[in-house]
Parts: sequence; structure tokens; C-alpha cells
Amino acid sequence: MTDGIPGDEQSHVAADCPNERLVSRERILLRAAYDILKKCNEGPYVKDALGETAFYDDTDCDGYCLATDIAKILGIEPEDFDG
Repeated sequence: MTDGIPGDEQSHVAADCPNERLVSRERILLRAAYDILKKCNEGPYVKDALGETAFYDDTDCDGYCLATDIAKILGIEPEDFDG
């Protein structure tokens, strides 16, 4: 499954530019969030965004995993969505 990021940015990171890795990671996570939201919008039934999956980091990751990865990028403590 392709994530639509040109140039396979998921696996290519310039070693001499640490900010490129961050920008690439942000794009990967944004695309995953978009994919999950798109799935939630398909069909007549309401879907749980945390239970839907997107493919990134070479595996299917659900909304819980995505939220944790986004929190790390933002430098905030991940939310405990399970209550």
C-alpha cells in the first residue's frame, strides 16, 4: 500500500540534515491521520477513529498508536484514551 508520499520519504532520510527526518516523520504521521479520517468518512456508519488503522512504519497502526506517535512529535504526554 502506498501512502502517497513522493520519493519514498518513509525510508529515505538525509544523514546530514536532522530536520529533514522530522519533516519526513511529520508528513508520514499526517498522511496516516488523513487515511484514518478518510476511512471513518466511508460508508453510512460512524467509525471509531482510534480503532481504524493506517499503514506506516511498515505495519498497520491504529489510532491509539498514531496518537502516541503524534504526541511524541509535539513533545506532549500521550493521552490515555482507554480511560
